[in-house]
Amino acid sequence: MAGMEPFPSNFFANTDPDSVLGHDVCLTLLASRAKARLAVSLNALPNIVLVGYRMIEFNGSLEIVVLIQGHTRLLDAFRDSVVAAEVDELDLDDQVGWVVFVQGRSRVITDPDQIASALAAFDLKSDTTHRFAGISPDRLHGRYLKGCPSNSAL
Repeated sequence: MAGMEPFPSNFFANTDPDSVLGHDVCLTLLASRAKARLAVSLNALPNIVLVGYRMIEFNGSLEIVVLIQGHTRLLDAFRDSVVAAEVDELDLDDQVGWVVFVQGRSRVITDPDQIASALAAFDLKSDTTHRFAGISPDRLHGRYLKGCPSNSAL
């Protein structure tokens, strides 16, 4: 499966085509990527934005931490909201792939220690333009996809 590394060929061995992925597999797949499509409400309108993220554990709880640079409206969308995110990998030549969906509570990260952890995870130096938001993955589900048509709008 081209483009599907770093997963071994038997990673989905116990997964039937078009089947639901387990919680741990979903977390592994989320941790393997750095970009996600995020659904948020901006000015009471739904928006999909591409964001950079890292999975970081704060006080024993795993969060999806999103880097926000200079987008005050986007940062406001994270204040005590519920958001959704989608991460995928599709190989249209082999017609296989996976998709993981997350829904969860979001927050703006203000704790100095958590900001320091986020800066380190993104390999950034301290800077007032770097802001972070966290998403708790309250609802997490994914599917292994097989037979994705090559002309799909996915």
